[in-house]
Amino acid sequence: MQKIPLKLAEPGMILAKDAISSDNKILCGAGIVLTQEIIERLIRMNIGGVVVEGHPVHLEGEQTIKERLSDLEIRFSRVKNNPVLRAIMKIIAEHYINEEKT
Repeated sequence: MQKIPLKLAEPGMILAKDAISSDNKILCGAGIVLTQEIIERLIRMNIGGVVVEGHPVHLEGEQTIKERLSDLEIRFSRVKNNPVLRAIMKIIAEHYINEEKT
């Protein structure tokens, strides 16, 4: 799942979390497929962003999954002989990969 600015939302994207108003009212529930009409309505309601399924938008400054995994490998390079820390690294890598899928 990915939080994106509403201006980058496109019809066909699916909400991963409820779109909430400033007074904590649910405007659109998780699982709703965005349409142009829904996006325009949320814009008129001054909603700044939504959380959508997957990772459909590359945001400026955001690392790709390949870059994140490479960075993780570098961070754990000094402990490659420590099985516990390598297991932790593997769990983090799996989290990154699963995060990319959802």
